[in-house]
Amino acid sequence: MASSSSTTAAAIIGAPPATKLTRANFLYWHAQVLPTLRGARVMGLLDGSDSAPPEVLEAEDENKKKVSIPNPAYDTWITRDQQVVSFLVNSLSEEVLPHVFGCSHASDVWRALQELYTSQSKSRVSTLRGALTNTKKQDMTAQQFITKMKGFASELAAAGKPVDDDELKDYILNGLDGNFNALVAAINAVPSTSLNDMCSQLLSWANLYFTDPKAFFDEIYKDEKPGGEPLKRCSGFWIDFDEGSKTGTVLTTAHLLRTKERPDSSSDVWTDEAHYDSKANER
Repeated sequence: MASSSSTTAAAIIGAPPATKLTRANFLYWHAQVLPTLRGARVMGLLDGSDSAPPEVLEAEDENKKKVSIPNPAYDTWITRDQQVVSFLVNSLSEEVLPHVFGCSHASDVWRALQELYTSQSKSRVSTLRGALTNTKKQDMTAQQFITKMKGFASELAAAGKPVDDDELKDYILNGLDGNFNALVAAINAVPSTSLNDMCSQLLSWANLYFTDPKAFFDEIYKDEKPGGEPLKRCSGFWIDFDEGSKTGTVLTTAHLLRTKERPDSSSDVWTDEAHYDSKANER
């Protein structure tokens, strides 16, 4: 029976992860080995709750004399324990291995590793939280930025400090520049937008904005109604300017055109009902 249990346990634990534990990758290593150890039902060996039974038992021989005999339960336990020790030790790099020298049982190895990395893990969690808060898209593509932010969140989850989807949405939106203001406003107006939907919208927006600006602005202002006169002031980038006709091309996300008369003379805000001057040449 002990042999059968041992074989089954060995088959369940399997080989250690290909990525060995170093001084710098504890969170990744922990995320790899923990599901394997849980699946093998050996967590009790790690935390000490599955302690060793007596190695020998007292019994009486045929002459009624007390004798010590091997305990089959201990044989089963030590076999499982040493399999876990082997699994853990073989998953350590050469720089970490010396820290578990002298550890005889799985709980000893696990405790030594936890003590070695506890302070480092706390520091890493703090660093990751800071990275989520402070990382900006800047020169990254939208896909690179999303991947980077999701990577921070995955590391925090591996450290037992998960970031929920709504929180990650806020971190991503806060890291975008002014080119995405309209998109950010639209997403914030619909709090039920899922993280995946938000990322899809962000990628679509960036793709259209940076690859086909004309199509981008056509889409943004597709519902505007013609009529009115150009605004005298706006902000943007001059693309070209004709001194003779005093006309030019401006790339901007602002509403450049407005109606001549305000729909509401008591308001300083132009409505979305009619911005465009019919004489404006849009490109």
